[in-house]
Amino acid sequence: MSVLNNLIDTVIKYWKKYRLNLKIKDLSIGPHFAICILNNDSTGVCHNISVSKCKPDINELRRNTLTFSEISKQILLDDKFLDPLSLITLAKSDIIFEKILGIACINAISQHILVKFNKNLSFDNKRIAGLDINPDFKIGIIGSILPIIRQLKEKNVKKIFLKEFIEEKIPVSLSGISIVNNLEFIDEINVLLITGSSLVNGTIDEILEKGKNCSECILIGPTASCIPNPLFKRGLTRIAGTMIIAPFKVRDIILNGGGTRDFKKFGKKYFIKKG
Repeated sequence: MSVLNNLIDTVIKYWKKYRLNLKIKDLSIGPHFAICILNNDSTGVCHNISVSKCKPDINELRRNTLTFSEISKQILLDDKFLDPLSLITLAKSDIIFEKILGIACINAISQHILVKFNKNLSFDNKRIAGLDINPDFKIGIIGSILPIIRQLKEKNVKKIFLKEFIEEKIPVSLSGISIVNNLEFIDEINVLLITGSSLVNGTIDEILEKGKNCSECILIGPTASCIPNPLFKRGLTRIAGTMIIAPFKVRDIILNGGGTRDFKKFGKKYFIKKG
């Protein structure tokens, strides 16, 4: 069974065990993220991978921006978008519009569960997933998380591998990084950082299988704000997400085309270590 299927099953088990009664307050898609806000303000976001260009044109941005009311009009007779327990199952959909909404909802429910039941939640805005970075680390990154790459360069990490399809995303100023096209580099590293987008593009299972021998295997970013248990069972050692503390401010930023850099001040970074 895939990690995503395990994740859905785990959320459903929590829902039934604790008789959760959560409703969707808002569901929106911007050009770079989708957001799901529940009636208790627990919030989840998911990277919208359908806009893959570095600088998509304005018409493309508009096509990928939908408010809750617009989504509701499109699916007027379809309750699966309005019931959280049904919505999360859409994370298995081959339709990207449905999949990112499903994962955003998984993350929203996860945030409620993590706050209520997880005592290992640690907040840390300065370190990467609570790691003390050693310059001698050999670090691999899947997905161009530029703030993290800059942080690693500031720590004088000499060996950094980056798997990124769109090389134009990497500023020229960040030199000395090995850009790779496949996962073979994982055999040469001891720390693997994986963007949460791997949940969306379907690569997470293969990556975790390849990275099981790394001393640290970490899922990171706003899209990684899910229950960690199913990923820990597959070899993940830490998960680092973002707890949204001003949901509707973040929603407005997302609908106006903003991304992590724009809404991070309305969130709190946290990490959870495998016990």
